[in-house]
Amino acid sequence: SPAPPARDLGVEVPRLVDARRHPFVSPAAAAEYLDFLPGTYGAWFLAPAAYNAGPDRIDGLLERYRPDVEPSDAVYWALRNVLPTETAAFVPNFLGAAIVASDPAAYGYGIPPRRGFDFERVPVLGSVNFETIARAAGSTRAEIERLNPEYLRGRTPPEREVELRLPPGTAESFRSYFEDEGF
Repeated sequence: SPAPPARDLGVEVPRLVDARRHPFVSPAAAAEYLDFLPGTYGAWFLAPAAYNAGPDRIDGLLERYRPDVEPSDAVYWALRNVLPTETAAFVPNFLGAAIVASDPAAYGYGIPPRRGFDFERVPVLGSVNFETIARAAGSTRAEIERLNPEYLRGRTPPEREVELRLPPGTAESFRSYFEDEGF
């Protein structure tokens, strides 16, 4: 069966919001997608190749170069020199990262201390630009963009309520600003 598009994995991709850039939605969808692909291709190496290059491209290469061969890890290695350069490098790097991540200390890596992704959540109704949001929160546009990378074009989408992430300690200032401005 064909790989599910981002929308089928619950990832919104219209013109003002790209949830593939959302720091919590996107990793969950990517994990689900990577879990789906090995079953589709019957090969662990072809799964990250399809993740990186896209299933249509991998399917086309399989049809063109190995039409009568069942997909397998050996087929990935046979196709490696016709894969896009980025994909040919991505697969071994991906697998190497997974191996190292399973036991970083065994490979000479220290585990860095966890750094939080701290923020406060506020609801925003309708289209508000990031300059206004930053001013209301006593922050910067760059910080609002960093915390909310899924909102494209520097604003929240119109005609609906969305959850916005603000720097810690700024939600009350944000709310007060909008109350004072009559929003």
